[in-house]
Amino acid sequence: MSLPGILRLPTEILVSIFEFQDLQAKWKDGGSIPNIRLTCRRFCALSSHLLIRSVYVDITKTETVDRLQSIAADAGLSKGVREVYLRVHFYHPWVAASFENFAAIWEFGRIAWGFIRRLDQTVADDASHHGLEEQSADSDVDALSPDRIRPNLVLQRAYKLYKAGYESQDRIMRNGGFKSVLSKTLSEFKDLRTVTIYDRELGNNYGPERLIRVPQEDHAGQETALVSVFTRPVVWEDAQWIQPTEEIWQGVPVELLVEIPIAIGKAKGIVVDHLAIEVTAAPDYTRLPTNAETLSSLSAAMESMDIFQLGFQPCCNGAWGPWTVDVDDDAVEGRRAESHAKFAAELQALDKYLGAMLDCKSIEYANISLGEFWIGAGVDSIRHAPTSLGTSWFHKPARIRCLRLFQVPLTTRDLERFVTNAMVDDEYEAEIHLHEVYLCNGTWKQFLDTLRTARRDNIKIGFSSLLGGGLDEMDQEVYSLVWGRFDGDESMVQQYIRGRIERNPLD
Repeated sequence: MSLPGILRLPTEILVSIFEFQDLQAKWKDGGSIPNIRLTCRRFCALSSHLLIRSVYVDITKTETVDRLQSIAADAGLSKGVREVYLRVHFYHPWVAASFENFAAIWEFGRIAWGFIRRLDQTVADDASHHGLEEQSADSDVDALSPDRIRPNLVLQRAYKLYKAGYESQDRIMRNGGFKSVLSKTLSEFKDLRTVTIYDRELGNNYGPERLIRVPQEDHAGQETALVSVFTRPVVWEDAQWIQPTEEIWQGVPVELLVEIPIAIGKAKGIVVDHLAIEVTAAPDYTRLPTNAETLSSLSAAMESMDIFQLGFQPCCNGAWGPWTVDVDDDAVEGRRAESHAKFAAELQALDKYLGAMLDCKSIEYANISLGEFWIGAGVDSIRHAPTSLGTSWFHKPARIRCLRLFQVPLTTRDLERFVTNAMVDDEYEAEIHLHEVYLCNGTWKQFLDTLRTARRDNIKIGFSSLLGGGLDEMDQEVYSLVWGRFDGDESMVQQYIRGRIERNPLD
């Protein structure tokens, strides 16, 4: 440090220097602030609030909860926290209940055993699942074996770790203790901006796979690698792969989507600009607590946090989907009907949940993106959505300035209500973006007539790749002519909405 007199600058100016540098990406990523703090004791004292901007909390790891509390207890560190990422992948109680359950989720005889055989070229060609039972009875089952992999021992080691992980998770979550700790600590982050609830790896929708390089002859290393894979917590979508039963579905902590915002909102003084929900598709959303009292508490909590921006974007972990019915099963049609009814009930629960959050008057930006949700939920296409997802939205006046909807099934009545209730403030320009929105009841022609009649000149509506509502039979060239822009002018649809042409282009 060769800047004469810099240490004689007033504290406010020195702090401003650090905070300005903190805005630069190179200082965030390169670790420069921690390094420069070492140059001067005074700088060190002034800049501690710049060290930690993001805190990651994992409900399966007690150490992350302890770290959160430690940061909150430090006045300097807590001042700088802007983002909290809450990971809600989990150890499933049914899987942890017994070794048999644990082995069953891997379909070990068919999947894991074959995977191990591909790793271990020394396994005899005639080895089979029965060999696992023989190995488990060996007297030297716990002894190190340098020349072969011991599949059953791998599972036994993995199960012990998985069960220990579940017990640790249970201690964290028991009796609402985690929610209490979370709300108390977040109240210490005075400049908190974003809370993100997620389960898979952020920015990765291809599952939790990772490359583990182990020499072919290192069988002990291969066993360790396999144990690390088998002991990972599951994301919500994974629960659909275990078994399609109530016992499995009820183990997914879907209630956290309601309980966490309520717990945060009840703590006084917590202001959150952006709430983002990015968990994978749960196997049963009917377990969301959607009684009137709970939903009212959720709306009140959102208002208390003064949420400015809401994002709901369920992610797909593997793009494979959950269990499917056997086409050769005699009862296949009955199962499909049952599945259809169940999914309709799930969408109704999700609809109420989202409606309660969107009732928050402070929200100005909302992004509901279901592009990956349908695959993760086991639905081939949004066209198979059995009901609308907007029935409960915006029944109260709101002040939305930007509403983005991607692959959301709606009705004409829903869209009309959005225009009339969601954007009541004529003082500001507002935007609605409809991308691959599926109209499951009514027609797009009707909606255009409504927009023309409303004459809301302050509202801009963007349309992109719309589905249903009478458009599926439209020729692609005609579609482009009606919805496309030419020579920088508005599309025919926009011209009709603005009153520049008389005939509805969808007639």
